[in-house]
Amino acid sequence: MYRRETKPEIRLVTGITDFRCGINSLSSKLVSLGEDPFADALYVFCNRTKDSIKVLYWGGSGFWLMQYRLEEGKFRWLKGTGLKDITYKQAEWLLDGLDIEQKHYNKEVDKKLIN
Repeated sequence: MYRRETKPEIRLVTGITDFRCGINSLSSKLVSLGEDPFADALYVFCNRTKDSIKVLYWGGSGFWLMQYRLEEGKFRWLKGTGLKDITYKQAEWLLDGLDIEQKHYNKEVDKKLIN
C-alpha cells in the first residue's frame, strides 16, 4: 500500500462537470487545466444539479473515484472555470451545505506558535 506522510491537498474544480465522466475523462479535464492528476491532491468535481460531488485521487498504484450524493439540499459550489485550493475545514463546510468562504470563524491555532 502506498503511504503518504502528509494529508493531500484539496482542490475544487470549479464550474459544472458532466457526471457521466469516469476516471479517464476527469483526468483529461485536469490536464486541460494544466494540472497533474497524479499529484498529491483530492480533486473535487460537482454535477449540474449541485447535489453530487465526485473526488478523484491517485493512490500510488491506481485512481480512486468516489461519489457523494445528497438526498436533500445542494452544495454551495463555485462558478467559473479553474481550480481552487481549499482547507480541510472548508471541505467540511462544503459537505455541510455552507459557503467555503465564511466571514467569521475561529481559526485553528498552530501549537508550535504557542510555546
